[in-house]
Amino acid sequence: MAGFIGALAEFGKPMKCTGMCFADATSYPSLSHPNGDSADTEYCSSFKDEQRKVNAFIHFHFTKIFRGKESWFPKLAGTKFASGHETHLHAGDFDISKVTVKKL
Repeated sequence: MAGFIGALAEFGKPMKCTGMCFADATSYPSLSHPNGDSADTEYCSSFKDEQRKVNAFIHFHFTKIFRGKESWFPKLAGTKFASGHETHLHAGDFDISKVTVKKL
């Protein structure tokens, strides 16, 4: 969840999340979204904005970003094609080892 919030702040525009996890951290029927490890978001209307969003997810340590194969989706640097992603971007496998706990 921390990575998603960081990516959202860096992106600086509205981002519609279409799948993450439930309040109890489960993600049934999805197996790839427990504990906020992955997030699905609707595509932006422009390549430029979508690439900025992808870059923000990468900057905040999401290591697998899946996209569809239609339109300009294949041009998105740092992404890989995965079936079932024509309607949304999947940012997943958040690298929890990058989390820093700061005591105030």
